[in-house]
Amino acid sequence: MKRKIVLFFLVFLSYCIFWYQRSKYRQPIVMYSERVTNIVGIIMWFDTWVVKWIALPPPFVLLRKKWFAMEESRIRHEQTHHLQMSESLLLFNVFSHLEKIFARHILWKNNMDAYLWKATEQEAYLNQHNPIYNKERQLRSTRTYFKNKQKFRLDQYQLICSE
Repeated sequence: MKRKIVLFFLVFLSYCIFWYQRSKYRQPIVMYSERVTNIVGIIMWFDTWVVKWIALPPPFVLLRKKWFAMEESRIRHEQTHHLQMSESLLLFNVFSHLEKIFARHILWKNNMDAYLWKATEQEAYLNQHNPIYNKERQLRSTRTYFKNKQKFRLDQYQLICSE
């Protein structure tokens, strides 16, 4: 039994290391499903129309509809999430949602502000227009965004700083 657990952990670790390296240089594989994005929107406490794309475990990105364009900045945004997932051994979503729950129920933020308060989203949104960020990104650089939170809001998926 111990051998199977150790073998599983080694395979899982190699999967994460492989996709961490791949996500830096290659674009994600895009899939389309309106039903799954609606379910994820409900789980994340968003209105279903808000969720347009989701970073699944590397290398997949789920898009709501085929006519939603994945411009380069959005691809870099999702690549950043893939790097975050790979370096945290796919526990990214657990930490991210705990941070959102903290922002919603302790800091009394609304859904969108709590979503933008997450360090993972701050890193992805603030660096999505930098074409070389993902290639030069340091391991565990999300920690700096935990320490240095910024207030901003989204307007048509463009950042507007509130400070």
